[in-house]
Amino acid sequence: MKRCDHLPLLEANSGKIRALRDVLRAFRAAAPDVAADQWQRFFVTGRFNKMVPAEEEACSARLSRSKAIIGAVRMQMLRYQVVSQLESFMANRANDFRNAVMSSSIDDATRHQLLVVNKIHAWFRRDPIVMKETDEEIPDDVRRLARSIMRGMLARHRRPRFHRLNPWIDRRQATLGPADRATHAPLWVGIRGMAFETGKNGRPKKIQATIKVPLKSYAYFEARGGTVAKTVQLIERGADCGRPGEIVIGVITDMEEPFAKSRAAYQPLHQELTLDLGLATMFATPDGDLLGRAWRDQLERHDRRISGLARALQKQGIRPNQSKRYRARVAAFRGFLKTEVGRVLNRLIACKRPAHVVSSGSTSPRPVSRAVSTASSRGWGTA
Repeated sequence: MKRCDHLPLLEANSGKIRALRDVLRAFRAAAPDVAADQWQRFFVTGRFNKMVPAEEEACSARLSRSKAIIGAVRMQMLRYQVVSQLESFMANRANDFRNAVMSSSIDDATRHQLLVVNKIHAWFRRDPIVMKETDEEIPDDVRRLARSIMRGMLARHRRPRFHRLNPWIDRRQATLGPADRATHAPLWVGIRGMAFETGKNGRPKKIQATIKVPLKSYAYFEARGGTVAKTVQLIERGADCGRPGEIVIGVITDMEEPFAKSRAAYQPLHQELTLDLGLATMFATPDGDLLGRAWRDQLERHDRRISGLARALQKQGIRPNQSKRYRARVAAFRGFLKTEVGRVLNRLIACKRPAHVVSSGSTSPRPVSRAVSTASSRGWGTA
């Protein structure tokens, strides 16, 4: 399991922030061309391709345009990120395909062949598809039906757009670590900008200048453990209606080893614990424990603050999401939900120590060790 922490910039001057925004805009300008090229490859060959040779890039006008904007190294980073998002999108459409086939009235043989096509994501492939069990080739009419079903799934869902892409930047273009000489910040990030370094003769070099900015860390991030990755994410947070948002740096931490130790050290006292979720009280247990008794009062307070401000803004002809105060109150409400639910769950698990937690009316228990790891990865508070 990996965790991405959003670390804000610490005392970064306006020039460095503008330089980081230039990098962000360059990635976002090139992403639609890369996505369009990958969709073309998908409908022609039946699959996306992360590895595109330089010769093919030179033959494509859109890829040549994007490569001229961000360069060859960033082009490869961007393609990996775009393809990953497109593959995730198509995995969800594969689930929709399967649900549509399973709920249809077609015969069992055709249903099985359609599911085979869906399993290997071969809706638009041109090469023959052979059933492993019988060595029988799937007929063309079934494959046309599969293409028709998938086109219907794609028409019902908007394809991923990349105009707000937050790019991943690996160690070839970014560094993360302590400062060389400065002492006012424990963690610094260096990202290659769009401008080139200037030589002693005043002429630009072939190497982009590095934008070095300090990051504002916090105790929980530093004490949590795990392995910090060399890849960072350049994130614009809170942008809306053409207004620029706050630039933060996403730092990736691999938490597999700490979570494995936490799960191994957990010793349950009870096999199962059933929780009943409510509004007046957040959770109730079969033992009569009532957890989160002020839950409803807090929900109503946030509701009054948000709905009251929304009514006042609408009377003034202002859309609520255009108000900085409204967005801040919604963010505060989300933070309250995240923190309060995590605090109560952590307190409950610390006191009861069950092996599994089951919600009222559910038949699928969830291992507490996994729940503890999830709560820790999301930074939920403890009692």
